[in-house]
Amino acid sequence: MPKSPYPKSYQNRVFTVTCPFQNVVILTQKTWEQHSIPGHSDQDLVGNIEHVKAAVVNPDRARRSTDPHHGAETCIYERVHAESNFLVRVPVIFDSPEYDKGFLLGRIMTAFMLPPSEWESGQVGEIFWVRPAKEKDEKS
Repeated sequence: MPKSPYPKSYQNRVFTVTCPFQNVVILTQKTWEQHSIPGHSDQDLVGNIEHVKAAVVNPDRARRSTDPHHGAETCIYERVHAESNFLVRVPVIFDSPEYDKGFLLGRIMTAFMLPPSEWESGQVGEIFWVRPAKEKDEKS
């Protein structure tokens, strides 16, 4: 059996996707079951795994993190869930702060949903990328 190119902690994955910057992004089972779901139990993330995936694959926008511990290496993908008008926010940590150049491996740190009144809350910096208007029209 060939050896996996991913670290052992990345091998039990819920999903693996590619973001608009051509980075490979994974959500590990451990992060999903031991952090995202219990940490945000009020948001019913269990039924929204596809919305979490869509926030990375086809985000409305991306921000840089301002978290002092790992902000430089963290991209925050955001997508508005049309039915609820909640923002799905997915912070992903990479091995380099140059994630906007692509072709890196990233790991989802958590996922959560925010009502419109909290869209600008948290340790999020300026929006550095917005999905082009043509793609937004096709999403609807």
